[in-house]
Amino acid sequence: MYKCVVFDFDGTLADTENMAVRVAMTLAEKYNFRSITEKEIPLIKNMTAREAIAYMGISRFRLPFIIREAHQILKAEISRAELCRPELKDYLNGLDESGIITGVVTSNARDNVQGFLELHGLKGMRFIRSSTIFGKARHFRKILRKFGLKAGEMLYVGDETRDIHAARRAGVAVAAVTWGFNHGDRLASEHPDYLVERVEELDRISRG
Repeated sequence: MYKCVVFDFDGTLADTENMAVRVAMTLAEKYNFRSITEKEIPLIKNMTAREAIAYMGISRFRLPFIIREAHQILKAEISRAELCRPELKDYLNGLDESGIITGVVTSNARDNVQGFLELHGLKGMRFIRSSTIFGKARHFRKILRKFGLKAGEMLYVGDETRDIHAARRAGVAVAAVTWGFNHGDRLASEHPDYLVERVEELDRISRG
């Protein structure tokens, strides 16, 4: 059993994909990047985050400003977001009741995550850390130190290839869920420790 299970937010806990697409379309003209169409979404879902950013022609210098404004727009819409899977509520609350440390490391804004967790009655998250898109590994190391854990005692749950890469850099195990941003085949090509299709599988992995 892992002593600490850490979650990504968008695409892992919260189904914000349609919202994210609408926000991207809204900001495309303002920041002069490519506005994707519905037909392009399957193509994007097979890309890494870096590939998607390049495909959309987003300047790395403008990226922080785009993300900041996207978070502000999402804050007004987060109340309409649903859990990616309804079974996640019982699973997450069950981890807390079992004494497993849980928390969130995400590139979304902390306030957005906190509002979503409260709205859906998700209890027991010990921390919410807001990270840069490619800076999650640093947060994993800080969490390990804070709780006095070894790398092998933490599991990170995410839905993108960058989640797999970040966990690997920090030396922690990663469970890649197939219901989020990247397609299952794309996730499998990065060889996560676990490739998860159902919440029941995730529960078994988390508890050992």
